[in-house]
Amino acid sequence: MARLYDDSGLIVAEDRERYRVNGYCPIHIDQVINQRYEIWHKLGYGGQATVWLAHDTQTNQNVALKIGCGTPTCLTTPSKERTWLNSIRNLPQFSDFDFVPEVLDTFNCKSGNGWHRCLVTTLVGPSIDAWSKRGKRLPQLDAKNAALKVARGVAFLHRHRICHGDLTPKNILLEAPAIRGWTKETIYQNLGAPYRDPVVRLDRQIDKRQFERRTAPQYIVEAAGLETLSIDDLSGNIKIIDFGVSFYANRPPPKLQTPPAFLSPEAMFEPASGGITTDNWALMMVIFMIRSGHHLFGEGTYEKLEAIQQIIKIIGPLPERWKAMGFDEHTSELITRPGSPTFWSYMWRDEGPGNLAQLTTQVIAEREGSNLSENSVSDRLPNGNNLSNVEWRNPPSSFILGLRTETLQQIEARDNRKRLATKISTREAIALYDLMSKVLIYDRQLRWTSDRIIQHPWFQTTHPYSGA
Repeated sequence: MARLYDDSGLIVAEDRERYRVNGYCPIHIDQVINQRYEIWHKLGYGGQATVWLAHDTQTNQNVALKIGCGTPTCLTTPSKERTWLNSIRNLPQFSDFDFVPEVLDTFNCKSGNGWHRCLVTTLVGPSIDAWSKRGKRLPQLDAKNAALKVARGVAFLHRHRICHGDLTPKNILLEAPAIRGWTKETIYQNLGAPYRDPVVRLDRQIDKRQFERRTAPQYIVEAAGLETLSIDDLSGNIKIIDFGVSFYANRPPPKLQTPPAFLSPEAMFEPASGGITTDNWALMMVIFMIRSGHHLFGEGTYEKLEAIQQIIKIIGPLPERWKAMGFDEHTSELITRPGSPTFWSYMWRDEGPGNLAQLTTQVIAEREGSNLSENSVSDRLPNGNNLSNVEWRNPPSSFILGLRTETLQQIEARDNRKRLATKISTREAIALYDLMSKVLIYDRQLRWTSDRIIQHPWFQTTHPYSGA
């Protein structure tokens, strides 16, 4: 399909080309949806929807409004995500966990691109992904509290044989309840006013006919900077969102929609094998990011080929049954190469497969803020002690910020505190490595369940420095 719009804008946003029939719903700031929800800002977007910060004029509260892509089925079938959210919230003992947002309203709206499902839920806060990309990391106790609540939520789902199916840092939100009552002026003061990037055709002319047919908006809006909120704005609670591809464990889909960086190896080579064990693999990746502020595989792992390369580097050679399989580098489609059992072996023939502790250390060491030498990287021993010798993202604590009036001694003392604050203790490093090694393994029958994960000692270990 030929491209219609100039995509050279300066903001990160949804693909303009998706504003076609059966695509995104065109939305503008200050627009009122369903005669009730006034659009104040944008929260984000995905492959099948855009999400907006809207003001409910009836309750005088701010809410999250998710508007799906155009589809005629929304007039005849209920919203799958609404069904899952309501079903989960109605399960026995859910109130003990309360880890999914409340559904406040559902309706359909019409645009030039078709009919769109609309889901209104409680407004929560920034995602773990956005928080980390802003260069932030939760302090130790906050991180472990968030990680444990995510794990407990997943364990609750699994006890009822429910699989999330797309467990990633983008779908884990940190709750900031105060923003639900903020005025528009307060929102713009704290999160910034909506930045609008004009939608322009490739011939450099604004497509007024498209606007008249309401198939394209006049501008794309950059998502609000919820990650700029202070640590003091967070309540300590989390919400797991986006249950649109969830399923029961005994009814897995033909393939999972999980991004490759969070997808277990069996789900790549055996696409219909999605289930509880694949959720637990993704859960461990999420826990690592909550604690470290980084993706285990790095932010650039977007394709299955790259993900498998990293998995081999973490836990060694693939099982024999997968060695003759691979992925097309252009389409990521699974391919089989009969008679080529060493399809993957060439990738690491020089350095050989590493191990979980080494890669974990390397990933952290290569991020900003690390001052490790190349020798210290190559000389590491394969055990959890390595995790304590590298610097992680700075926790957002005021004690590591210096004043211009500091003396030399005060500056040296502050730098020393900062150095300690960006490291984890040997005790915690060993515990974290042990937890990861119980889940990030090829044999899914041996992979720990979420109920065992939440009992692991790592969630109880403490660091001797308050800032970590």
